[in-house]
Amino acid sequence: MRDVYLSHIRQRFPRFQPRHDFDILALGGGHYTGTEEGIFAWLDKELVSQVALVGDVRTALEGARSVLSADGLHVTGLKPSPGDAHVFIRPIPGSRYSIRLFPGSPVLNEFCMDFVKTATGQPVNSPFKFELWSVGASSGMDRRGAFRLRSLESAWGYSSRDILPGAEKFVLRDGMICVLKRPGHKPVRFTVPTRLDNHNSDSSDMDELDFPLHI
Repeated sequence: MRDVYLSHIRQRFPRFQPRHDFDILALGGGHYTGTEEGIFAWLDKELVSQVALVGDVRTALEGARSVLSADGLHVTGLKPSPGDAHVFIRPIPGSRYSIRLFPGSPVLNEFCMDFVKTATGQPVNSPFKFELWSVGASSGMDRRGAFRLRSLESAWGYSSRDILPGAEKFVLRDGMICVLKRPGHKPVRFTVPTRLDNHNSDSSDMDELDFPLHI
């Protein structure tokens, strides 16, 4: 987990040197929206707030160390780097933008989605008026019905003006069927890839029965 957070920090603030694990945890979470010069003042305020919750500085630092020592398999939402595997980009009809899907937490079967400029691949926050809906799952096992999806930042309570440029992302699930609705355009439907379980992905030594996927 520590390496994941440090990688995220270095992408945004290459000159930043953390003083301790709390700095890494607080800044790596992506909540800071100021300049590099103001980081330490913001971190000091965050530490004061955490100390007020847990009682003392030592407990706050040990808590951060414990979180960062985890395996990182539950981390989701970090934007991909060039060359990362399982990153998929598809252009949106009638638009200068594309939908990009990239892996989230494998333990939670999560994929993430953002918008990028088709010409450059640069990520952008919501580039037009739209609604994103989940309408089922390719497995047919999702019985929740249709529901609207909102960005991870929106779920955390951030307003659109507080989201760093290109930082917005949506958390989806493996096999989720999604529909993008835009005023004046036909809806766009796509299905999130499903990662095969490592124990079941090798079919070289088994017979396979071919049933239809859809009827």
